[in-house]
Amino acid sequence: MSQVQNWQIYRWSTVGLALLDTVDELVRDNMISVEMANIIMARYDESVCSTLRKKVDSKCSFTAKCQTFNLVDEVYRFSLKNVRFKMEAGQVVTVPTMKITALKSGTLDELDASGSSNVAPAAGPSKKSKKAADDGPRPLAEEKERKDAKKKSKKGIS
Repeated sequence: MSQVQNWQIYRWSTVGLALLDTVDELVRDNMISVEMANIIMARYDESVCSTLRKKVDSKCSFTAKCQTFNLVDEVYRFSLKNVRFKMEAGQVVTVPTMKITALKSGTLDELDASGSSNVAPAAGPSKKSKKAADDGPRPLAEEKERKDAKKKSKKGIS
């Protein structure tokens, strides 16, 4: 698979964070190497992207009030309020808030060719300089630190 990091946004899902915690614990306990941990996370990234592409074919429409919108490096981020989904079967589901992160449409190779391959993970706004964004994927420990900092900021801990 291409070296595109766009699909790493799935690491910030509940399942991705749980896997990251588990793999990080295995590295800390010297049960696996850092290289093996990076391979595990890369396989997770590829399999989630592939599974969603091949197996999800349901459609729905939704309406909502857009609270915030952000576009950086062809990554769209929306914060929505009072979201109402209408499913293909006519079911209606309402949720109070929702966040959406969307990437430019196309294959990973097309994205790589367009120069959009260095997108920061969707865990927060990207305020990196272009040089920092070109450094490639973050090491596993740096992702863990970023996640821990995010948890602390939500709790108001410095």
